[in-house]
Amino acid sequence: MSAWPLPFKTFSHRRNTMSIDFTRSIATNQAAADQARFTDLTFNQPLQKLAFPKTPNPSIFKFDVLPVNDNLAYGRASVHRLQTAQIVCPQGTFGKPCPICEAIRNRPRDDKQFWVENHATEKAFLNVVPLDAEGHPMRMSAEDPSPVYYFVVGSSPKANSGFWKLLTAALSSPDASDHYKKMFADWSQGLTLKLNLTPAEHKGSPFMDVAGIEFIPRKSQYVKEQWAPLCSQFHDLFNCMEYEAIKEMCPHLFIPKTVRNWSFHNFSKVV
Repeated sequence: MSAWPLPFKTFSHRRNTMSIDFTRSIATNQAAADQARFTDLTFNQPLQKLAFPKTPNPSIFKFDVLPVNDNLAYGRASVHRLQTAQIVCPQGTFGKPCPICEAIRNRPRDDKQFWVENHATEKAFLNVVPLDAEGHPMRMSAEDPSPVYYFVVGSSPKANSGFWKLLTAALSSPDASDHYKKMFADWSQGLTLKLNLTPAEHKGSPFMDVAGIEFIPRKSQYVKEQWAPLCSQFHDLFNCMEYEAIKEMCPHLFIPKTVRNWSFHNFSKVV
């Protein structure tokens, strides 16, 4: 008896499995390609960014938060995340005109998708020092020039939304708000943040999401004169791009809705 045709169930199972693997591979490759084309223009000079070490299982990560200065615990900015770049919103951060915000205001009120894709999100920037298993400051890599990194806390799903919600809840707690804010901006008696991390995935790109956050007393003492020069004064480093330069980066945002949809439709047909 001929081995062909194969039983339908066997063939269907192999086809579905291969289809799932192929789809996952495409998503992973696309995420890598998008990341390679993406440019972070938040700052006007390179800064060390803290990234959680990726692990296949849930893990614990600790870091100390150092103040920006004696009165400020963190820097804050409004940020637009475009298709190929992340930029600081001039309006939300510096009070200057922003063409993207103007484009959003000029769109019909019912065009919610346009707002979702282009609106600015609030982000907090913290000076942080990663800790080893014994609670001592460490460098994430031997090549890193400093043990102080910047860490971004964002309100969007792409930027540690779990951490944002947990930190916001902790800082807004009626019985702890003043205490935490004071401790964040204190050199000698600050706080250590203990994070429970869990593996997750966003559009084919793996990352470590924050499943829990705990504030614990700090073991290490930081001498201001030694550590302050290593900390970033974020507001002075935010990159305020010129109005016309921003428009040139995203000309598609300023095409009327009907024309923009028509152009995309015809482009996809040609391709």
